Amino acid sequence: MDEQFIYLDGADEREQVIERLREVRQAVLNIADQLPESHHYSPRYNGQSLAVMLARLHMFDRTMLWMIRAASNGYPLRIPRGAVGFVDAVARWTFQKRLVEVTMRGVRKQEQEIIEFVRTVPLDALSKDVPHPGKKDVYTVERAIQVFFIHHWEQQLMLMQQVDGVAGRM
Repeated sequence: MDEQFIYLDGADEREQVIERLREVRQAVLNIADQLPESHHYSPRYNGQSLAVMLARLHMFDRTMLWMIRAASNGYPLRIPRGAVGFVDAVARWTFQKRLVEVTMRGVRKQEQEIIEFVRTVPLDALSKDVPHPGKKDVYTVERAIQVFFIHHWEQQLMLMQQVDGVAGRM
């Protein structure tokens, strides 16, 4: 996958990022909408159900928005690898039977918060560091927005397309 980055120096560039963010999320939600409810809770995507995959994406968005906001305010947070694994295991167990429609509503609501942040994050905050949870990678706020809110979703979309036989990209 070709991870491309856009500099968020102006309103036009920020709107390009927002458009891409909306596109990839809508593509994921479209596949979820098309999947019969009888398939929502059985393993499909690397052993996880649609319900778990969407809930993990939603939870990851919440966590990363919190971390990016903290970093943009000068408080970069590190989450240890063990904590990431523990939270992931709890999420897999907890969300195995969560209604997909509920998670999808949460994803859409969270998307609006992310978009508002992208539009309003100050220019001087874009170069501040955001540590990747559980990894040694560090991104700038500008890149973290794209890595976590676009590229991460694109990876999940590609997996869904492969499993569900959806041709092509969005």
